[in-house]
Amino acid sequence: MNPVSVPSLDTRTIRLIPALSLAISVSIMSGCATVDDVRDRISEKLGRDTPPTEQSAATVPVASPTASLAGQIQEKLTQLGYKPGRITGKSNSRTEAAIQDFQLDNDLRVDGRMSVTLLETLNAALANR
Repeated sequence: MNPVSVPSLDTRTIRLIPALSLAISVSIMSGCATVDDVRDRISEKLGRDTPPTEQSAATVPVASPTASLAGQIQEKLTQLGYKPGRITGKSNSRTEAAIQDFQLDNDLRVDGRMSVTLLETLNAALANR
């Protein structure tokens, strides 16, 4: 049996863990009302003079569930009356069952798999409604 290699932590990381734990505990016990309050207190403990600006937070891209192939397929299935569950952008058993139902209803090969071809077929079905 081969030994498992564990990545080593640098000394700064090791020093930050207790400091962050303490800052979070103190913030919670002292009654911080919001996440921003906790973030500000942690920033103070770490020696930051200014908290992050709202503009820097706004530049972080947030992926929409419908940006993925899975999300688009889930959305189209829902529009056609099938029930793929919540539109999460991730495949799950309910989405697979909805795909199989669609494939059965439209005389397609039933495999329950997502593909660009399936998305095109769903778009065509929506256009022909």
